[in-house]
Amino acid sequence: MRAISQINSADLLTIDIEVVRISEDFSKLPEEFRSGWSHKLKHEGEMPDEDVLAEKWEKMASLYAEFSKVCAISITYLKDDVLKCKSYHGTDEKEILLNFAKDLNIFQKHNPRYRLLGHAAKYYDYPVLCKRYIINGIDIPSILDESGSKPWEMKNMDTNDLWKSFGTGPGSSLQALCAVLNIPISKVDLVGDEVGAAYFKGELKRIADYCSLDTIATFNVFRFFKKESIFSFEEVVYVK
Repeated sequence: MRAISQINSADLLTIDIEVVRISEDFSKLPEEFRSGWSHKLKHEGEMPDEDVLAEKWEKMASLYAEFSKVCAISITYLKDDVLKCKSYHGTDEKEILLNFAKDLNIFQKHNPRYRLLGHAAKYYDYPVLCKRYIINGIDIPSILDESGSKPWEMKNMDTNDLWKSFGTGPGSSLQALCAVLNIPISKVDLVGDEVGAAYFKGELKRIADYCSLDTIATFNVFRFFKKESIFSFEEVVYVK
């Protein structure tokens, strides 16, 4: 694959995020957010009724940075031929973002060639993270902030974009891509739209494990594209 032929997989920081709605129940939202959600779903001048707003809130709020928060971030990287993974998770979004930013800045100082990699991250993970940093009043880590960059200046990558470069359409889910490439995929009993339910049950470690395994799978997809050996989950060193 020519697009990545000159990129060393040791220069990648593979990330994934998990996001949940800011309130479990629509009825418990502050009025300004209830009003904002109502206007978000306004269709042809008509506001949806309360039941529709509540149903859509549960299903869709996590898609929008204005109505959600980050509950987990994982990062996977190669160091001295050892694949390492670190997770940031909890109920305090600001603490998660600060710790992640601190580490990103350390990584970039250590190796200026580092770039981020995610699956379907170009249109979700990267912009959501940037917006949540702004909302929380935290400086966006420079490696993440590509605002104002010309297309050919952008370094951060997306495995789904790489896959889509060979045809039209939406690309592929990470699970489907791993299946067809025979790459180990997450065995955590969780899928994306179940993260919210798990979060409000207090299953933070379960969410973090799901997030971490997805970063490892994404890293392996990139390695497969480059015809390089991939890693089993058992080979990964988990950093505290």
